[in-house]
Amino acid sequence: MKKEQLYKQIDLILWTEWDPIGINNSAPNDEYRSYVPSVYDQLVGRTNAKGLSDLLFKFETTNIGMPGNREKCDMVAEKLLKLLD
Repeated sequence: MKKEQLYKQIDLILWTEWDPIGINNSAPNDEYRSYVPSVYDQLVGRTNAKGLSDLLFKFETTNIGMPGNREKCDMVAEKLLKLLD
């Protein structure tokens, strides 16, 4: 998959599946776009599911200031890894 396509797929998953703020039905769909490059770098760096989940959890708790949802981060990390199949 080309970089541009992968960016779009990551962005879509973050928006529809991750959505830690719970706004994907009421806000512009670019809310999480700034996280795409970091997620992309982890993916192409061949990280594992735990590495991706940890990154998403860090975004939720540190960057966004939410309490964090480890189970959801784990599920989204698995979906993201499937983009490389």
